[in-house]
Amino acid sequence: MKKLMGVLCLLVAFAASGLFVPAPASAAGVKDTIIFAYETEPANLSTVENNAIAAYYPCFMIYSGLFKNTTDGIEKDLCTDYHIEKNAQGLETIWVFKIREGVKFSDGSDLTAKDVVATLKYAQTRPTVKSLTNWYTDVEAVDDYTVKIMTAKVFSTAPEALSNKACYILPSELIASGHDFNNKPVGSGPFKLSKWAKGDSITFVSNENYYHKDKMPKIKEVVWKIIAEGTSRSIALETGEVDFVINVDALDIPRLQENEDVVVSVTDGSMFTYLALNNAKGPFKDENLRKAISCAVNRESIIAVALENFGAPIYSSIPIIMDGWTMENATTFDLDKAREYLKTWGGDPSSLKFAIIVSTDVRRRAAEVIQSNLLEIGINCTIEQVDSATLTQVYNSGDFMSYISAYTSNDLLTWLNGVFRNTGTSSSQFRQAGLDMNGMIDSIAQTTDPTARKALVTEVNKTINAQQPFVPIYQSKVLIAYNANLEGVEIDPMGMFRLENFYWRK
Repeated sequence: MKKLMGVLCLLVAFAASGLFVPAPASAAGVKDTIIFAYETEPANLSTVENNAIAAYYPCFMIYSGLFKNTTDGIEKDLCTDYHIEKNAQGLETIWVFKIREGVKFSDGSDLTAKDVVATLKYAQTRPTVKSLTNWYTDVEAVDDYTVKIMTAKVFSTAPEALSNKACYILPSELIASGHDFNNKPVGSGPFKLSKWAKGDSITFVSNENYYHKDKMPKIKEVVWKIIAEGTSRSIALETGEVDFVINVDALDIPRLQENEDVVVSVTDGSMFTYLALNNAKGPFKDENLRKAISCAVNRESIIAVALENFGAPIYSSIPIIMDGWTMENATTFDLDKAREYLKTWGGDPSSLKFAIIVSTDVRRRAAEVIQSNLLEIGINCTIEQVDSATLTQVYNSGDFMSYISAYTSNDLLTWLNGVFRNTGTSSSQFRQAGLDMNGMIDSIAQTTDPTARKALVTEVNKTINAQQPFVPIYQSKVLIAYNANLEGVEIDPMGMFRLENFYWRK
């Protein structure tokens, strides 16, 4: 009875506030709108100006690439076939892709090889994604529906690299005209932007020009609501304000699991959360101090407090799912060892002044545990919470001492490039100077023999562990909850999904 009264009170409160607005049904009586709740707002809707996770969800809706990520792995999308050719030196460095015919962008213009060439060349000029697009040296159109991509050396995972949103195809004419893709995206995906009420919500509608006519979305309107606080998202689901919650606060999982109107999805994830330390700025230039901090961080406590135990501690510098992963040279929780590293560093721990920057409530709770852990070895730090767009600006500019973030990919090279690649205008996330990460990543990319590649990955993993450029913290579970009447939901280890497959039960 108390539980029923509590829910009724919530319903009354939400109705009074004007927040409870049931989604409309279609003329046939089947609901065709879905309302999502997510914790952060993307800084923009461009494929190449934002690497935050918040940007991936809308980009998957708006744009299409030659390949796409699915729960079954990498699949062809705009590409219908491909093969590899040898260059003049006999090396397999020329990738030839056939482009699907009859595809139109959401503005009605045709998608051809010209757009693929223009997109890939344009992406290489954008600092934010330069580390994800530097693997090819040239792109050319053979005919209207055939493209060649050239690499300087053998590159073994072009399809995986092309499945990243940085390589999703844009109209060449709009690129040439300087179109504002940040706020007015145009792609060939299953949905298109309808309106953006910044700070509140983003609305998408199905793209009538979507090429997959047999897979046209049954969901006709998608509302992406920004609800920063975790429990508020859960309450919004329980009261019917939203239909789908991404990144459910772990504190709410037990209650949601008791609700027969809600499906709670808890799956093993590939999201790798870490404490970034600026290796090029101030005291964090010294690896002994970085190792001291790593040894002082109690990952198990962080997982208990921030994730309600829905996660696993990580100590090594690459995800455990990657072939070649090793714990060799990795630091673990050990306060005595932390004090030894501090002594080798030689500085005064109490003199350290830095803030841990976070962008979500979960990471704030993680930072609070780290703050307490570091006090044990005499280090006093503060916590600063900002929005996702601000955090992106902070690490792109290098104007930070530390922050908590995460990166996810099922592909090793994409992961290494996204986290460790140094470029001329956009350094790696940690500004590390003592590692030739570019050379190591390139060596892995050029190694096609699986056994040799695995051995090389292990050596790279050991080298990064020994330098400790950052502090791995945890690999979290993917926590999602949604209305029990929603069908077609499949979640991959990155927490991504294909919304065009969703539909409401009749």
